[in-house]
Amino acid sequence: MHPPALHTYPTDSKSLHDEEKGHSGETTTVQEVGFISSGKEEGEVGYFEEDAPHGVKKFMAMRGLMSKKMLWFLWFGLAIAYFHFEFDNVCVWQYLPYATSSFGHHSLLSAVTVAAGSVAAVGKPVFSKFADTLGRGETYIICCVCYMIGYVLMSQSPTIGVYAGGYIFYNLGQTGTQILNVIIIADVTSTRWRSLATSSVFVTYIICVWLSSETVAQMLAKSTWRWGVRMMLFIMPTGTSVIVTTLFLGEKKARDAGLIQRKQIKWKALHLEIYEFCSQIDLGGIILLGGGVAFILVSCALAATLPEGWASPPIIASLVLGPIFLIALPIYERQFAKYPLVPFIFFKNSQLMIIAFAVFTHAIAAAISDTYKYSWMVVTQGWSTQHLTYFTYANYQVSTLAGILAGLYMFYFRRYKWLVVGGSALYTIGMGIQFQYRTPQQNRGLLIMVQIIQGFASGVGIQILATIAQFEFTHKHTASVIAFVLLVQFIAASVGDSIAGAMWTNFLPGFLRAELPDVDQSVLDGLFADIFTIPAFGDPVRDGMVRAYMTIRRRLTIASLALSFIPIICTVFIHNKELTDGHDLVTIPLDPIGAEGATVGQVIPFSNNTASESASKSSSDVVKQTQTVRVRI
Repeated sequence: MHPPALHTYPTDSKSLHDEEKGHSGETTTVQEVGFISSGKEEGEVGYFEEDAPHGVKKFMAMRGLMSKKMLWFLWFGLAIAYFHFEFDNVCVWQYLPYATSSFGHHSLLSAVTVAAGSVAAVGKPVFSKFADTLGRGETYIICCVCYMIGYVLMSQSPTIGVYAGGYIFYNLGQTGTQILNVIIIADVTSTRWRSLATSSVFVTYIICVWLSSETVAQMLAKSTWRWGVRMMLFIMPTGTSVIVTTLFLGEKKARDAGLIQRKQIKWKALHLEIYEFCSQIDLGGIILLGGGVAFILVSCALAATLPEGWASPPIIASLVLGPIFLIALPIYERQFAKYPLVPFIFFKNSQLMIIAFAVFTHAIAAAISDTYKYSWMVVTQGWSTQHLTYFTYANYQVSTLAGILAGLYMFYFRRYKWLVVGGSALYTIGMGIQFQYRTPQQNRGLLIMVQIIQGFASGVGIQILATIAQFEFTHKHTASVIAFVLLVQFIAASVGDSIAGAMWTNFLPGFLRAELPDVDQSVLDGLFADIFTIPAFGDPVRDGMVRAYMTIRRRLTIASLALSFIPIICTVFIHNKELTDGHDLVTIPLDPIGAEGATVGQVIPFSNNTASESASKSSSDVVKQTQTVRVRI
């Protein structure tokens, strides 16, 4: 069995030229890289887009020279990277409530996650720009540095502020690794393979949940959360070493073959080099987007924790500056940005906009429901740390398995629409069952059943939308599309975290006071700040806490349930295109007659008749015709 491979075009000639024209109306010249690798069948030729960024050209040149052995190493490296990503994610997330409680600021859990989530959201397009500009391997190294800084700051933090700063750096490393993994999978798979390949590498996550649960339980029992974070300092470099080594070896092979040139820095014009790099990553757009998102979301999460609340001067200033930054963003991107952070052609694609809105509303609903779920379980159920971890991540385990099933369906049947619609509807059903969480120490089977239903729904529904979005654009936009969808998802999750945090900090203290009227306010403040030093079950104070937590949980679930209906409506309007063995679904083949006498690099316009005839053909016919195109030199 061969690993999933990038689609290539067989040809008898030494050169190949195709023109890709997407729904956005753009035109791209696709050229031969100029090699026949040992990893391909004889006569196959690799290709790249002429106007693609430098990082994309480097990877495509490297990809064409990859032997099957090196390609398997690439997939193995991806599996290891995903294993580290998930193991680290589960462990550090489990330590977070203990860390905030140890500083006496458990109520700031939402603020910390919102701040980190806001930075991580903006980091998606930033790291995609790095991947396209610098290269895939170089960007992995940047992610590793962010990881290391985050681990050191978190493990050594004397205050909640230092911990939050470390958590932000950690999230930058995590978000960069996440998007790089997805980008590389998209680089080397066809539309039929992509969903299955993406879901399959997540199989390591199933192992991670069980392993990390035991790790966290043992670490908290025999040591502290700080040593749990320090442990990651030794694990993280190992997790990314295989894929980074494979990428740089492939790049060296392409460089030795003369397919790519090492970029020379002009030290005498270093300021111009720096200016060009900042222009390519759109530094101005990053500042405006990051500042706007952070000002609004973080202020919403922090308002309830400040003595003056929403009237606090920093909150007012943030709520004024945030919208100003976001309003200035499209103006700057349209008038001044040479390489926009988010290409405007994205906003002209109706399918991408529908997908983005479905992802946005689903992520808000999920974040409102999940942000304080662990804390609610600690107080109302009294499960062990290990069992709480199993419960929390049962959703994601089932989602992984469901994603593989969805990928198999898409591979064999070449369709996807009704998977997404059905998954969105099933998620709402699961949220409705979750609404029954009204009594303390609820039946464990019901609790776990809801996690399974929601996990399966996400795996066959919303989870594959990010993959579907990639099919709407050519290869040079792949990284940007992935970043855009994940950016929307992370911003939405931060919005959901902010809503959950605002509801938690505004309503829960009042619910505690209503349920425990005879308890001193100082005691209530302590119970609100630290959920891990509370009385045992049977104590009147614990019983009052349980009732208060059930009330706030009910309100959070109502908000999530209402929002979960929107993705169902959105996904009904998604097209149900046929998946192909090509990289995307927008390629229109050249008219063989128009190609007569053409040379490599020459853009040949379509005749109206040929374009309309091509558009009316099925996707399989289009691919078949594209494969038979010959261009004479």
